[in-house]
Amino acid sequence: MRILLDTCTALWLMAEPEKVSSTAQKIFADSDNEVFLSVVSCWEISVKHAKGRLSLPESPATLVRRHREKYGTETLALEEEAALYISRLPRLHSDPFDRRLPPREYPWPENPRP
Repeated sequence: MRILLDTCTALWLMAEPEKVSSTAQKIFADSDNEVFLSVVSCWEISVKHAKGRLSLPESPATLVRRHREKYGTETLALEEEAALYISRLPRLHSDPFDRRLPPREYPWPENPRP
């Protein structure tokens, strides 16, 4: 299964794992699943931390690195095609970070693992 973590879930896994059910943690840790964290979420975490709107126990870079090591989380880049696709999405809300997370129709990498 391919799983794209949203920013809140990723932050909970990184800094407050008690907020994530044990079932969800097992799913994220299962090596049969591909778990992705978008660079957009990393960008959002960094921006909000730098502005003082997000308190973290350590730097965003350290948290993300540890998270990737623990869960084998893969990077999902923001490709040009996905960035341009955003203009076709309905305006359900105005959060610019959420609008940049890949939609379900996003062309996922065919073979992201070696």
